[in-house]
Amino acid sequence: MKKTQLLRMVLIGLALAVYTAPLAARQPRSKIDSLRGALAGAKQDTGLVKTMYHLADTYRFFDTDSSWYFTRQGSRLAERLRWAKGIAAFHTNKGNLMSYDGRDLESISHYDSAYTIYKQLGHTRNVAASLNNIGAAYQHVSDNVRALRYTLLAIAEAEKTTDRSLISLCYNNVVSLFFAQQNYDRAIFYCRKALAIARKSEDLLQTADVLDMMGNVLVAQGHPAAGEAHYRAALGLARRTGDSFAEATVLSHYALLFERDKQRKIALLLHAQTLFESSNPKRLEAITNLGNIGGTYAAMALHDSIGGRPVQLNAATKAALLSKAAYFLTKTMAMSRLVKDPDNLAYFADNLAQVQEATGRYREALINMKLAVRLNDSIYSQENKNKLARLESLRELRLRDKQIELNKFKIRQMWLYGAIIGVLLVSGFLIIVYRFRIRQLRLTHRLRQKEAEAKERELLHRSRLSESELKAIRAQMNPHFIFNVLNSIESYVLDNDARTASRLIQKFAALSRLILENSTQSLVPAEREWKVLKLYAELESIRFDHRFGYSFRVDPEIDLAGLMLPPMLVQPLIENSIHHGLQAGNGTQIDIVLKQTDNGIRFVVEDDGVGMQASKPAALGDTVKGKSIGLSAIRERVSMLNNLYRDARASFNIGTREKGVPGTIATIDLPARYELAVH
Repeated sequence: MKKTQLLRMVLIGLALAVYTAPLAARQPRSKIDSLRGALAGAKQDTGLVKTMYHLADTYRFFDTDSSWYFTRQGSRLAERLRWAKGIAAFHTNKGNLMSYDGRDLESISHYDSAYTIYKQLGHTRNVAASLNNIGAAYQHVSDNVRALRYTLLAIAEAEKTTDRSLISLCYNNVVSLFFAQQNYDRAIFYCRKALAIARKSEDLLQTADVLDMMGNVLVAQGHPAAGEAHYRAALGLARRTGDSFAEATVLSHYALLFERDKQRKIALLLHAQTLFESSNPKRLEAITNLGNIGGTYAAMALHDSIGGRPVQLNAATKAALLSKAAYFLTKTMAMSRLVKDPDNLAYFADNLAQVQEATGRYREALINMKLAVRLNDSIYSQENKNKLARLESLRELRLRDKQIELNKFKIRQMWLYGAIIGVLLVSGFLIIVYRFRIRQLRLTHRLRQKEAEAKERELLHRSRLSESELKAIRAQMNPHFIFNVLNSIESYVLDNDARTASRLIQKFAALSRLILENSTQSLVPAEREWKVLKLYAELESIRFDHRFGYSFRVDPEIDLAGLMLPPMLVQPLIENSIHHGLQAGNGTQIDIVLKQTDNGIRFVVEDDGVGMQASKPAALGDTVKGKSIGLSAIRERVSMLNNLYRDARASFNIGTREKGVPGTIATIDLPARYELAVH
């Protein structure tokens, strides 16, 4: 709805439901144990992919970490099996998880990948669902131009199927877009179509969504009583399904009917917020409701209104209300920044500015007022684009709904040749101007799209680099290593060797502290990373009763204090060398060297163990399995670094030593100054 005055609590963003096209029906929580049990001993085939998908889809609603885990595992297996449908399904699940986490721009790439695969497979239903998801993601970031285009395409594809729930969902999404454009006649038209189909499909949650949307439209048209009836019906269905987010959404809309009864309104809003916090606090509906709570407290204080009539509030009561208003509005602005929602940020920055002005915080009020003005100017530009989208959509819909009338109109025009000539001349001129303008808009659109794609690629590389760094942290501080060190400490204590146990504890504590400090940064001083490697080697040496020797050497021309390096990149190589050495027997020597090269620096890790080929028969053990994961993580991080910092190339190589000489040598080449690429 359009915001016509300050502190009038309105719904800013109507989020579209994201339609999931699963391989089978969604599994309830009670099925999780049986699904996890099916994983044990399962063959690496499409059946296992389906099981992982069901687990990921079930966990998505209450444990996103577990959902992400099974999504990644299942996606890798589907790609290894080259099962296109499974790959597409997991792309959809990744998009859903990102959307629920407020990362809608990132979700679009996964929805688009799913759409491409389903299009190639000829799965019309899933093509429609993917188009709908893309439109929903664009609507979440207030890009209604693209949202409307993709949603209309989704409707065209959905109508080719017999899936009533999908068709109803697409209709309901179009309703929300027309509602945002204040085109209430079109909104109510599609509401009725969506409601009829949803009821036939017996989909309670979808029916609740449509009834809630119809309530919004009726209230906007000036029919609050009819709107309230629809809200109550939607609320009953949402509670029957047990969907907390759906119930919270309806409550947040229903509360806005009680503008004159602030106490009842605030109670409903707070109840809705409790449900939002337990389901998905990052969605626009939840953030808007949070701001509405603050705005309602502000209205109660500034307008001396609590119940159905104005009252004179004392200073203490007014101060308490303003304090609550400031708290909720400040939290709303923080959440709006987190999900990059300029509309909510602008609206509630204005609200907060008035609260701060009323409490004498004029400097902060001025800052927030300027922020609101600046964002509103940007939003005004976006609204113009949305108006253009509205005109385009109306033209397409009218051509579709009134084709017969247009044909009759063309026949009547045949009797008016003289007038047609004049009209054609004028129309030709207008078409030329129109096409010229369209070309300009398309060129601008392409440039912006390329810029957005470049930003998305950069974000993807950074995300993958962060994931790779997290894998490195896990590899360096894996439970086996920690457990073995603690066992060593315990053995020294039991042997009454307190001095050695104390020294081992101190070194282990120092290593843990350094690793945790390094894990928060993409680049760390080489001096600190060098110390981590030394501590790790020393701990492993003590743990294995000094069965191997080691040495650390750095070229004197290298300034460790002034050099920045990616953390936890070399440690897996030292671990591999230790395992190679232990397989060869006692007395193995491991040398770690940091050299200066023409293009930067080079880490060299060399051992005289059994070598890579000889160690392969042990590949069934946990140790070697972890090692191979460590090496793949190094390659992945080097690749990510090269993608992210294209002007600073890195490389990684590992192989056997010279012919006839047993052992392994690994090198990592890095540019000398990564800190320039970071900024």
